[in-house]
Amino acid sequence: MADNDLHDFFQQQAVEIAAEYERIRKRSREDAGTAGDEGEENWREILGGWLPSEYNVTTKGRVMVPNGWSGGQVDVVVHNRAYPRRLREKKMHLAGGVAAVFECKLTLRPGDITKAVKKCAELKAALPKRYGSPYKELVAPMIFGVLAHSHDFGANAEEKIHLEILTASQTYVDHPIKEIDLVCVADLKAWHHSVMQFLFHRPPPQLEGPVMTSFMQAEGNPIANAINYTTTRLAWEDPTLRNLSEYYRTVLSPQGRGNIRHWPQSVVTEQLLKQPAFDGGGGWSHWNGLYY
Repeated sequence: MADNDLHDFFQQQAVEIAAEYERIRKRSREDAGTAGDEGEENWREILGGWLPSEYNVTTKGRVMVPNGWSGGQVDVVVHNRAYPRRLREKKMHLAGGVAAVFECKLTLRPGDITKAVKKCAELKAALPKRYGSPYKELVAPMIFGVLAHSHDFGANAEEKIHLEILTASQTYVDHPIKEIDLVCVADLKAWHHSVMQFLFHRPPPQLEGPVMTSFMQAEGNPIANAINYTTTRLAWEDPTLRNLSEYYRTVLSPQGRGNIRHWPQSVVTEQLLKQPAFDGGGGWSHWNGLYY
């Protein structure tokens, strides 16, 4: 079987961002602000190049929820396909039209993930609540991630980053819907969040809780894994992306390892638990057991 060119395209992307990192870093001491802006622009171009053109990708701004509250500034914002053109250049982004937001770091340092997890939990807690299915009550409609060219974690960086994600989650996240979704370090690894629920399915033996979340440390090209994950998460909200998402997952088929966090059934509403499970919709059903 011939190799799929998709792997080569993502490898080219990895080479390009590595070259950009070296170029920007040379000037970062002279002007750290401009270096940061250039790093954000790199990620804007990557996301804009891989996501469908209807998804506008811009830099800087804050996300405003319906009651007027807005979270802290984020570096890259992805609008969904319905976002008004009139508002695309404004720096106060309407939460109902935001598909994803990202914190961007030229060099990821200890503490950066913790700050992002806290900001993510605060923003997702302010989003309007959704009801009616396990998916809606356990998964936020907005992706929140961290994107970095490189890192400053030293030896055993993968283990240290993984530990910081888990520790920050335990400290700041009190519901699965508030978890951070993605951490991608372009020259190292990508970590992504997933939700599994057995509220309406036979649970495995010795299950500590009917809802589980995990952060998988994916093997392979980090940028490929980040785009694969982002596309899949967007496809849960936008069915037009599902064929592309399934293609990515088939070709890239990321493997990895993760740590599971168990949650009680109280993380969903009593009204949901009284409903009969709906088994339609195939692999994208909101009643399925795995949301990734």
